[in-house]
Amino acid sequence: VVIFLYGLAAIPLAYCYTWLFTSSSTAQIGIIIFNLVTGWVLVIAHQVMQVLPNTREADAVLVHFYRFFPPFNFGQAILSLTQEWYISELLDTTHAPFASADVVRALFILPLEAILFCTILMGIEHSYTTHAVLLRITTAICGGETLGCATRSKIACALSSTAALILIIIGSAGLGGNGVEQVQTALSLNDGSTETTSPTPDPSASPVNAAILAIGAGVLVSSIALCVWYERRLRREGDTMEEAAMRALRAAEGSAFEEDDDVAAERQVVNSIAGGKGTSAAIASSDDAVLVHGVQKVFGARGKAPPKVAVVDLSLRIADGECFGFLGVNGAGKTTTISMLTGEFPPTR
Repeated sequence: VVIFLYGLAAIPLAYCYTWLFTSSSTAQIGIIIFNLVTGWVLVIAHQVMQVLPNTREADAVLVHFYRFFPPFNFGQAILSLTQEWYISELLDTTHAPFASADVVRALFILPLEAILFCTILMGIEHSYTTHAVLLRITTAICGGETLGCATRSKIACALSSTAALILIIIGSAGLGGNGVEQVQTALSLNDGSTETTSPTPDPSASPVNAAILAIGAGVLVSSIALCVWYERRLRREGDTMEEAAMRALRAAEGSAFEEDDDVAAERQVVNSIAGGKGTSAAIASSDDAVLVHGVQKVFGARGKAPPKVAVVDLSLRIADGECFGFLGVNGAGKTTTISMLTGEFPPTR
């Protein structure tokens, strides 16, 4: 049962991991390393840290983060089942595989993780729906019809979240007790004795840890609020990466640039169909097989290369049964447009 539930949770998680890589061989090696670390290294670290007095309190907090990974829950359950079998054989007692809290916990957590990772996977596979939902949420919170965030916001959120997480772990370590009330070793099983370790608690530790926990939570909330304020200011003043890339493109085109008459006529027809309506309503009211309204794609800066505008405000319609010729010079955005239409990656707008 544990192996079956582990497969249900690990398979969609491995599929989600693949989106972090561009090469299949690199993805295979990376996933093996991920599973090795979460299924073996973390299990060994937990077994060692929960015994050592200096790391026991930290382990009692960290173990909750370890359980987000199916390999850790599977490794804990297998280790407990193996230990229970050997103990029962040595002491000649009845086997009770479900008496271990790690086994019961794995049977409860693994199905929940399977549902969670399958949901995430469906969101990745249906990127357009996910992008539309996230875009509405981002627009409501930060303003502006763009999903991307500035590099400064990403770095600030990453650093502040890491600092807040460290403070929360340090503060939580002394609030929930030592996390291990009894430590039972294989050497003590021959005579049935139990070695109990209970270090004397420090009365002054709880207020200090509570203060550290409050500071960590305050740093996390403050960083989120500051990032939202910064993003709203960027969108309000038109200083986002997308706006900067569009201004650079308009400057490169010059004031003498004029849109072709047939392109302008197509845009006007599409605007008349989709103007003031949502995408679903526009498609439902149109007989066209494909309806593209104001699509734009801007790739972010990479290294020293500036942001690149690949598709600019594209509007077109393809009637049902029509043989449509999609032509353009190299770099006009044909491949990017087809990639967006097929769902390979979402548009910027």
